[in-house]
Amino acid sequence: DKQKNALLMQAQTNLTKEEQEFCQRVELGQCLCGKAAVTGNILYADHIDQHHERLLPNIEPHSHYCVPIKTATHVLGLINVHIAERTSRNDETIQFLIAVADIAAGTLERIQYAMDLAKHHKGLERKVAEQVRQIEKEKELLTVTLRSIGDGVITTDTKGNVVLLNRVAEELTGWTQEEAKGQPSTKIF
Repeated sequence: DKQKNALLMQAQTNLTKEEQEFCQRVELGQCLCGKAAVTGNILYADHIDQHHERLLPNIEPHSHYCVPIKTATHVLGLINVHIAERTSRNDETIQFLIAVADIAAGTLERIQYAMDLAKHHKGLERKVAEQVRQIEKEKELLTVTLRSIGDGVITTDTKGNVVLLNRVAEELTGWTQEEAKGQPSTKIF
């Protein structure tokens, strides 16, 4: 959570309830997880040492990998894997965890893009709806204006079909607005 400068646990497996509560929030830069998130680098510890700034009493001894989930420009989160204490760092394991982190990063980016697109879409829908309301008001004003002009006025669409007759045009042609609407203008003359 960038706004709170902390890592917030989103998923876990095999942590005790006490560990889940303790690790639910880790400040950026704090302990190995927070440092890995700040630097964007994989951190590994083969045992609990001085780099573990936050420790639960009676925590099970372990080794662990802290693997940032990152894009080209920023860290999105972190994968933390606990394994048996004093397990040697393994390049194959690191490559596997990097692949998992890359897949997670791509998925998170696509989710964020979809959320941004949905938000943008809603904004566009609001703008279009407002413009439609404005056009309808202008159309109503134009219709009232055209119908009240003292000369005969006939408006047509681009195909020459009648859109509007004002009252004077109704009297001159013998057609009502309702009857003439949609008819070819040549037919009502």
